[in-house]
Formats: sequence, C-alpha cells, structure tokens
Amino acid sequence: MYVYGLVFLSSVFCLFFSQRVPSKFLSKALIIMSVIIPALLAGMRAVEVGTDTLAYKTVYFNPIKHISSFQELIVWTIEQEFEIGFVFWNYIIAKIFGNYQWFLFFSELFILCFVYKTLFLLKTKIDLNFGLLSYYLFF
Repeated sequence: MYVYGLVFLSSVFCLFFSQRVPSKFLSKALIIMSVIIPALLAGMRAVEVGTDTLAYKTVYFNPIKHISSFQELIVWTIEQEFEIGFVFWNYIIAKIFGNYQWFLFFSELFILCFVYKTLFLLKTKIDLNFGLLSYYLFF
C-alpha cells in the first residue's frame, strides 16, 4: 500500500513542480513524468492485485491473443456479447505487445491522459494538484 502512496505523491509533486519551473521544456517533462509514473505502476503490478484484473486477463486478453484476424475478432465479440471498443483495445495491445502488463500500462496511460486534459481545462476552477490527488484518492 505504501508503494501506491509514494507513486501518487510523486505524480502530484511532478505536476506541482511543473507549474513552478521557468523552462517550458522542463515543465512538459515533469508533466509527462507525472503521467508515466502511475502508468508504470499499473503496468508492473501483478495480475492478482485488484479484484478483477486476473478475470479481465482470463476472459478477454488471453483468448484475444490467439485470434488471428480482425474478422474472427468481430465474430468472437458478437458471439460473446462483449463491448467492441474494449475488445478492440485488447486486440491492439495483444497483437503489438502480446503481454497483459503492457495492456495495463497503456490502459492507465489512456485514462490519465483524459484525467489530465480535464484537469487542465478546469484549472481556473480547481487547483491541478488537488484535482489529481482527489482522483488518485477516490479509488
């Protein structure tokens, strides 16, 4: 549990310092680090961590790894009555990387990009650091 706290605080501190450095390059680098740090944690965690991570791997990712064509994927998705967007996301990561840890990493990265985009759109109404910390502590 301490690892999560350390990662979340590191991410928030990177975002905090990104707003206070004079260099635009350094500011952007800190923002990128702020996103990458929690995504790395997601990608490196064991699949047994969490209540449903292993189930998603077993039900979605493993079968999708063995599907050989996009047409076969569509048929399988319809037969299983699964969400096409989530299945397609699994398919892309499975075919490019073939490893579920990469799926976890890119899924977290994808989610955090939208969280950051929203925080930056609302930065006149809410403090970025407080917003990010609130997001992390919500779960």
